[in-house]
Amino acid sequence: MARGTTKPLLRRHKRKTAVRNWLDLPNDLTFMIFSRLTTFDILTSVQQMCHHTIDRSCGQLVDISIEYFGTDNLLKYIIDSQGKLRRLQLVQCFYTIFDEGLCEIAQKLPLLKEFEIILCKHITCVALEAIGRGCPLLKSLKFNHNGHSKGDNEDAVAIAQNMPNLRHLQLIYGCLDNDGVSAILDGCRFFESLDLRWCYNVNLEGRLRKMCDEQLKDFIEPNTLEGFSGYKFGKLCNANWYEDLEYTYRPRKKMFGHHIAENESQDNG
Repeated sequence: MARGTTKPLLRRHKRKTAVRNWLDLPNDLTFMIFSRLTTFDILTSVQQMCHHTIDRSCGQLVDISIEYFGTDNLLKYIIDSQGKLRRLQLVQCFYTIFDEGLCEIAQKLPLLKEFEIILCKHITCVALEAIGRGCPLLKSLKFNHNGHSKGDNEDAVAIAQNMPNLRHLQLIYGCLDNDGVSAILDGCRFFESLDLRWCYNVNLEGRLRKMCDEQLKDFIEPNTLEGFSGYKFGKLCNANWYEDLEYTYRPRKKMFGHHIAENESQDNG
């Protein structure tokens, strides 16, 4: 007791609150939460959360995925705050990330090794050229479902001419044809794996087939079935689907499209 008083001093104890990590939430639950947010919520609350995370990383961030809420300004803020980024993923930033934004940040990503651009309608060969010039260590590129016109090899040419050290390339629903595939194989001499699922303008035969057989350790053909094992499918809003692209490349050469067809014929037999 304190001197001169008859009542004991009361000490208030702060209640400890549990801090939950959003990364521990299942992907489906995270998507359900984000799908209920309004545009205003996304542009304020979610982006503020991202800014806070970037600030707390103190320049040590090496890997970040931006889904649904990315903008050119947010990208610029991230890159200006970080000097060690190794992996960057952009998913379903339909009308908020443009060539101009990526061109501005590309030169500030000298250590980037993996880049994924999925369902971003306004990213074209212009940004791919800048990424190739600004990211000399880039080894893996996934450029999928970006809605460009079919029969156009501009993306393929930009990759072939500006990313000579590329090892892994994924062009799901790409608009390239045989000439585009040939340009990529000629320009990227260190290729190990190529995924051309549902690139329906590509018809592998003759010299092109031989190049794929000789240069690639792993190859996923345009006619590969949707149920290809090794990929998990996730449903996005607007009835769009995309793969989370967590395919582990096998150390042996295999033409996956033919492999699946052979397995199915054996099962039916």
